[in-house]
Amino acid sequence: MKRPTKKNISILRGIIIPVGWNDKGGITSIALSTYNEEEYIIRNDEKFQGLVNILRQEVELTGDITTDHNKKSISVHSFILKSSYAKDA
Repeated sequence: MKRPTKKNISILRGIIIPVGWNDKGGITSIALSTYNEEEYIIRNDEKFQGLVNILRQEVELTGDITTDHNKKSISVHSFILKSSYAKDA
């Protein structure tokens, strides 16, 4: 099995979007769409359900980014809604 080619911790800002659905229309995968039109698949781990609950909201994510065959994904360590971080900008 091939290992991901690159991994590092980053902070990203963007909007949480659904990108995968099951046969009943339930969301099975989500991504962060950044302001420079990059898309990061959000791994289904500890923070996944909390992010599903805030779809189409602007957020700041901190986590491990992995790039594998030009596909980017993130394992989220923490997230903040835009309304929380906009006060600091």
